[in-house]
Amino acid sequence: MHRIVFLILALSIVSVACTPLPRYFTVVQPPVTQPEPGKALVIFLRPRRFETFLGGAEATPLYDGDNYLIHIPPKHQFVYQATPGEHTFMITGITADFLLAHLETGKKYFVVVEPRPMFNGTSYSLRPQNGQINQKTLDYWHLKMRQIVASDYALEQAAKNEVQRARMKLDYYTEWLQKPVRPTLESTSGY
Repeated sequence: MHRIVFLILALSIVSVACTPLPRYFTVVQPPVTQPEPGKALVIFLRPRRFETFLGGAEATPLYDGDNYLIHIPPKHQFVYQATPGEHTFMITGITADFLLAHLETGKKYFVVVEPRPMFNGTSYSLRPQNGQINQKTLDYWHLKMRQIVASDYALEQAAKNEVQRARMKLDYYTEWLQKPVRPTLESTSGY
């Protein structure tokens, strides 16, 4: 009897945790592969290889400064047409993490979203790709993962959660600035 209850509970947890939240996004067709004139293209990839049974299966909010971009789930990508210059991206889970980016017009950049399972939930990191993962793998992920944009529902939810976002930024941004080495997406990493 205990085995059956445990099995039902385990399957319920896995099915809920592994279900993306389609109401938060719409799939982009055809996929975007190049920056618009006067823009830089930042591709946020969330490959499944970084997800674990212990956490990281949920969609997580991504921001450019204070501007909500998307809730990005596993096995999806978000392609962002960014203005050239300096940006600070933020991703939130049970904590917040940041990425400084120096973007140049006409270039394409890659960032990998990695979950960091913790004892009380999942945190996320933004890993700038400055040569850590070979370009062939990044291009393959870019071609194979579904591209998404935020839905109207996601934008409404982001507006409702503005106080929480501001609190997360306040709690973690100062701490992040104190780090001797902060993740940075260099302008030279684009191609």
